[in-house]
Amino acid sequence: MGERLRIAGARPSLVLTSSAVRASQTARAIAKALGYPDEFIQREPALYLAGPGEILGAIGAIGAIDDTFSEILVCGHNPGISDLAGLLSGRALEPLGTAALVTLSFEGKDWLVAPGGATVLATDDPRNARDETTSV
Repeated sequence: MGERLRIAGARPSLVLTSSAVRASQTARAIAKALGYPDEFIQREPALYLAGPGEILGAIGAIGAIDDTFSEILVCGHNPGISDLAGLLSGRALEPLGTAALVTLSFEGKDWLVAPGGATVLATDDPRNARDETTSV
């Protein structure tokens, strides 16, 4: 999935992950594919099995919801990540599978982190062939 993100041009200025072993391993593998330094990955225990509000709280607690970071990659757990993507996009999304991705875009200078404030750009799942990425 890291390679797919690299090919798509992803350049996260922050990688935030749950402290769970699998989530941290996924974050490190993706970061490596993107050339993001492992030592800059933020491990956040509050993301472990977090719901949408807790995920937003963890992102906000490190000051990420402002002009400082243009792209954030969050490695967390379901149903929280899927629920957050649905809440922020204002639309029902299929639950994300293990290591699946959803790319959200926020308009304007600051992120509009509110229900319906994001647009889903794409979803992808490691079970998909490379050409099955869903652009929305």
